[in-house]
Amino acid sequence: MGARSGSINLLLYSVFRIGNATNNIGWESYQRLREHSDVSWTIPISLGDSHRGFRVLGTSNDYFSHYQYGQKQPLAFRQGGPFSGLFDTVIGAQVAKDLGYKMGDNLVIAHGLADKSFNQHDNLPFTVTGILAPTGTPVDRSVHVSLEAIEAIHVGWESGARRRPRPHSSPSTAA
Repeated sequence: MGARSGSINLLLYSVFRIGNATNNIGWESYQRLREHSDVSWTIPISLGDSHRGFRVLGTSNDYFSHYQYGQKQPLAFRQGGPFSGLFDTVIGAQVAKDLGYKMGDNLVIAHGLADKSFNQHDNLPFTVTGILAPTGTPVDRSVHVSLEAIEAIHVGWESGARRRPRPHSSPSTAA
């Protein structure tokens, strides 16, 4: 389930990481859905940021417990495990391979899909605490972080760009 858009757009965006969201679902709506008696479990996702050409997916640790691919195969960790700290990240197998990342490495997420220096959340780097085993799916090309981390790195970016501190004027020293 997702915000109003075409079902094809939602599928391409949420499963295949292709395209961009047309709308978002509010947290209160998500909570109501999650608490519905016909819903056993949910996996929240937030997309919109990137790291060196790879999509960043904000989610909860339920993603690692419930996500299945192929013939109902669960995700497996090649190294490490799910995130436990605010700035932990779990990377897909292709991300690790292409960028040469290993456990304990730091990475910086960019706001949006352009990986330009002025778009980077470089004040809040993430630490690789998990590397997933290959799946042959878009999971391999994803950088996974917690929803709380997505919220934390966007403080000051509410306008879509980093809010820069205003220069302080010094008191005049008239003689």
